[in-house]
Amino acid sequence: MKLRGIFPVALAVVLGLAAQIAPARADSYGAIAYSAQTGYWAWSVGTSSAEDVNTIALSSCKKKGAGCEVVISFSNSCAALAAGTNKVFAAGQADNRQGAEGDALKGCRSKGGIRCNIKVAYCVNPSPNAKLQRGPQASLTPSPFQRAMERDYKKLFEATIIVGAQAPNGSAMPTDQLLALASRDGLQRLDDAEILELIRLRSELVRRADTTSCAGIWSGAAVGKLIPAIEKLPADQQRQWAALFNRAAQATIDKVPVRPAPTQDQFQSALNRMVGRLPPPDLEAIDAAINDPAHQTPEQECSAVRGFYSAMARCKRADAVTVARAHLYE
Repeated sequence: MKLRGIFPVALAVVLGLAAQIAPARADSYGAIAYSAQTGYWAWSVGTSSAEDVNTIALSSCKKKGAGCEVVISFSNSCAALAAGTNKVFAAGQADNRQGAEGDALKGCRSKGGIRCNIKVAYCVNPSPNAKLQRGPQASLTPSPFQRAMERDYKKLFEATIIVGAQAPNGSAMPTDQLLALASRDGLQRLDDAEILELIRLRSELVRRADTTSCAGIWSGAAVGKLIPAIEKLPADQQRQWAALFNRAAQATIDKVPVRPAPTQDQFQSALNRMVGRLPPPDLEAIDAAINDPAHQTPEQECSAVRGFYSAMARCKRADAVTVARAHLYE
């Protein structure tokens, strides 16, 4: 049996939760350094202080050539650098990337720049007053999950900045994509014990979720309902979910080495052993959900995802970790 498409959907439980966390109030800083002499530029972002970020940007630029200076330092906003072919340049700042680029281009042209174009643009926490987004049915009283995430949000945000800086198109990514990318990056760095904890938490979520949320975890349609589903769990499990996110973020911050992905053969062998332990009804439910997804009811999709996690609970720990870890790299 090939279930390569299943687990990425189940992974939405993790990525969806992270994607619903909006930037918190912790200040973040950015700086762009530029040399009109060489055309080299560098930027830096962080949450420590403006001075530290300026120093890093300037140092990075100087490693490329002479004449570098910090042309803009910003906080909780977006900034851009525009330069012309005649060495005229200008920096711009705004609440969004488009505005910052427009400001920089306008400044460059007003100073006599020829064929001004954007060299670099980046945003850091452009919505400093945003709070943890809650589901539409959430209580006005913060849940244990919300309180834990808000208390340690700075850590998750710092990890997001790090991952965004490394991503090829990180500066242009929406916040939800950056958070999902940061979540995946952190999970890839966790050890086997942490991956087993992730599997356990997912299994409990699937077991306790209502039919609609459970089915959505299989189909990928439950992302907007995941936080409310988490908040229906016992308080200790809510805090365990938050703690897992925080440990993943810390792993990114500490530059814990990324664990190697299992090979295709390792994954398929582990998966075959795992589903081989399933009782016939669970196996039939999974087969039907994979091979005939258009005709599945929510109840049938829920049976499939519960059967899948039931198999993970029955198989050897090493196989469960292999299957889970393989799909963190898709």
